[in-house]
Amino acid sequence: MNQAATQSADHHEEEHHEHVSSIAQLLGIFALLIFFTFLTVAVTWVDLGPFNVWIAILIAAIKVTIVAMFYMHLKYENQFFGQILITSIFFATVMIGIILMDTRAYLPDVHDATPAATTTSP
Repeated sequence: MNQAATQSADHHEEEHHEHVSSIAQLLGIFALLIFFTFLTVAVTWVDLGPFNVWIAILIAAIKVTIVAMFYMHLKYENQFFGQILITSIFFATVMIGIILMDTRAYLPDVHDATPAATTTSP
């Protein structure tokens, strides 16, 4: 093996590091995710009109961010990857919200439509 390959292998060994989270931290994150799940369900118990969907989407975005940061170790990676994740969540949230608002515009037409009367022949 030549000297350049040896230096490259040594360099990679130095870069290798694990991000081991403690059991207490993982259990705390799990409890936080359970809390947000309960909060999502609790939002359905209160009639906030069109804000129910937006609040549920916001809570889901927070949960996705927590999972990505700690379980997918984005907290320990380059900040660029976290920014990509947050930007993606933002645009996905806006797109889903626009689609849901558009669906609500057609909802009265669906309720007003009645099935055609069927006639039975003797």
